[in-house]
Amino acid sequence: MYPVIKSELPAGFQTLSVPQTALQYSPQQVAQQRAEWINAWQRAVSR
Repeated sequence: MYPVIKSELPAGFQTLSVPQTALQYSPQQVAQQRAEWINAWQRAVSR
């Protein structure tokens, strides 16, 4: 994620790969999937 303010970026920003596809979800999709996504995330980080 790039900074919002104008500043000099570290050298590593020049070598980052840019995804070809950005994921976008409608508010309805988020509302339907929120609990499942949070549960999956909690399981993944609590191992």
